[in-house]
Parts: sequence; structure tokens; C-alpha cells
Amino acid sequence: MYGIKADETRRKYVAKLEQFFDFYKIEGETIREKSENFLQYTRKGKDITQKVTDLVLNYIYFHIQIAQKNEIARSTIRNFYKPIKLFCEMNNVILNWKIISKGLPVGAQNANDRIPTIDEILEVLKYPDRRIKPVLYRMISSGIRIGAWEWLKWKNIIPIYDEKKSVIAAKIVVYDGEPDQYFSFITPEAYWALKEWMEFREKQGEKVKRESHLMRDLWDTGKIFIDSKESNLTKGTAGIVSLPKKPDSELITSLRTAYARVRLG
Repeated sequence: MYGIKADETRRKYVAKLEQFFDFYKIEGETIREKSENFLQYTRKGKDITQKVTDLVLNYIYFHIQIAQKNEIARSTIRNFYKPIKLFCEMNNVILNWKIISKGLPVGAQNANDRIPTIDEILEVLKYPDRRIKPVLYRMISSGIRIGAWEWLKWKNIIPIYDEKKSVIAAKIVVYDGEPDQYFSFITPEAYWALKEWMEFREKQGEKVKRESHLMRDLWDTGKIFIDSKESNLTKGTAGIVSLPKKPDSELITSLRTAYARVRLG
């Protein structure tokens, strides 16, 4: 867990790692128990390094064979390899990863993607979630990765003005304070969609600050009441307005689902 920053990456790595354990029928009710049992195996017996290397090689070769049948994309095989490598490295299981990676196929460098059409954008905006508009405009405009949403805060949006004090674009700082920090830009429409969303949250009772995350959990705007006896918090049946929760992958997943429905009709 310590070696992974983003929640979404953590979820995917854990799922892929458990697939590896299940492939070899490692005992355990939970992923933690399976991990501990696998580590115990790696720390006993003669020639254990070679035995563990063979396990990884056979597992990767199994997926290479599946890719050769066109059942999975060749580029996805590294997704099975990387969680195992990280897990071993973080637990001092020393293997020759240079040898193991030799047989990894090289996938296509570019995906066969395209930007959504205007009609598709308008259709996705009908999705009943107020967060969709700022997310959609921001993603199309900036080209940031989905995982970056977990890090983005209101202070990372810096409007750019012309001589008439009109917003002509906005600079965004991605992975602020991290070694892989970089910046991009968004359109005025994307900036105003974000600003409108932040102002809506503030009107509902959230104390929006520069450190506030751009996205948060939902709350029930139709059934808000004040519990003055206990905590003086503005509450809703779907969450607490004044106590926003950090965004997770579910928000972007809902956007992807909405877009997929539009694409597939």
C-alpha cells in the first residue's frame, strides 16, 4: 500500500495481485492472508529465488498465450506484471526482473481513441449528477489522467485574464508538490463550470477554501436540516454538506459509464 499513491491504482493493483495468488491457489480468506502466506513461501527452502521466478514467468507466459489468441490485448500483459513486481520489491523479495521482463510483449503506443462529438457531449451532460459538467469539460480541455482528480484542489486552478479582465483560459497544476508535478490549461468554459460548481457547494453550506478538493461526495440537497443539539452541522441523507469527502474513482467511473451508454446507444 505504501508504494502506491492513487486510490484507483491501488484498487487495480490489489485486484491483479490477488489474481496471481488465486492462479497458484495461495491459501487465505483475504488478500492480506494470501500475501502473508506467499511471503512465507518465498523465505524458505533451497533455490527459492529460482522457484519464485518460475512462478512469475509461468504466470506471465500464461497471459501471453491468451494474448496470442486475441482474447486480451498484448499491451495489457504489463498490468499483470507490475503489481507482482511492486509487491515483491516492497517486501524485499529479490528477483531478477530484467530477465522476467524480457518476454513482455510491446503493445501499441497509441490507443485507437477519439474525442467525443458535440452531440455526445450534450448527451452526457444530461446525466443527473451536477459534477458531470465540470469533470467532462475539464477532462476534454486539459487531457489530464483520471487518477489526477484525487489530487486536484481549488488552489490548483489559476485563471488567466486578458487586458479587459476577462478569463481567456486557466492554468491547472497537476500532482501539486509531487515529483511528477506538471501543468496544463483549460478553456474558459471549463473554468466557469468548475467555478460554478464550487460556488454551488459554498451556497449549500460547505466552507470552500483554496485547499478544498475540486470534487467531493454527494449530499441530499432536498432534505437538509440542522442538528443544533449535537454538532451544528448541515446534514443531508446522502452525506454531510459541511464535511466533504475526498473524491474517489466512483465519480469518474460514473462519467465513463454515461459516456459509454451514449457511444453504444
